[in-house]
Amino acid sequence: NLLSGIRENVDERAQFHQIDIRNSVALGHVMDSGIDGVVHLAAQTSVRASWDDPVGYADTNISGTLSVVQHCVEYGVNTLVFSSSAAVYGKTTVLPIGEGSLLRPESPYAVSKHAGEQYVRVFARKYGFNPCILRFSNVYGPRQRCSGESGVVAIFADSIVKGQPVCIFGNGQQTRDFIFVSDVATAVASAVELGVNCTLNISTGKRTTILELYETIAHEVNQDPGIEYAPERKGDVLFSQLDNSTARA
Repeated sequence: NLLSGIRENVDERAQFHQIDIRNSVALGHVMDSGIDGVVHLAAQTSVRASWDDPVGYADTNISGTLSVVQHCVEYGVNTLVFSSSAAVYGKTTVLPIGEGSLLRPESPYAVSKHAGEQYVRVFARKYGFNPCILRFSNVYGPRQRCSGESGVVAIFADSIVKGQPVCIFGNGQQTRDFIFVSDVATAVASAVELGVNCTLNISTGKRTTILELYETIAHEVNQDPGIEYAPERKGDVLFSQLDNSTARA
């Protein structure tokens, strides 16, 4: 629905329908064209914003996902790839995190992704399509927007290039597992083509502190505008590193 997307970023070879997944009639018209597989990427993704608007996040991420799942059943879709998140694991002291780890979502956003996973699984068991749940670590790459905490690489790069200090919440020792967007695209395409039926971590399996991220970008562009520290945000996971061995296999 272009709430956060940009029309110009859509490949010219793609047939584009500007609709909202919660609009059952509009979604039905698209699905009725004969679709074998669905990659469900539509979601609100900000942890911080999800605390400000938990009902809105539930509407988009949970009701929207349920809408997609129901239409997959109605129109006989064989494969559904659902984009979940490392956020479903929450805070853990055991790293790297495997797919079988206990799920402890720490924010309304994480809860919405967890609920989406459950809807995908329960409908797949009842109606027999292939569900593939991909739990992405922190994705970055070209055209990422410089807004919201989910785009920390883009935010840091934009600020540093402009000579502006970056804001780090907490002490900067928190870690993230950053993965380049083309690797994520490859994983998604493989899941569709192979009809994979499982839950997979899509990550590099490497830990990078937020301070290391700043230092790396500052070194690459030969700019060091400095850091401004702010209090730690509620719902933020301190340490994240996903075990990607199952996806590799």
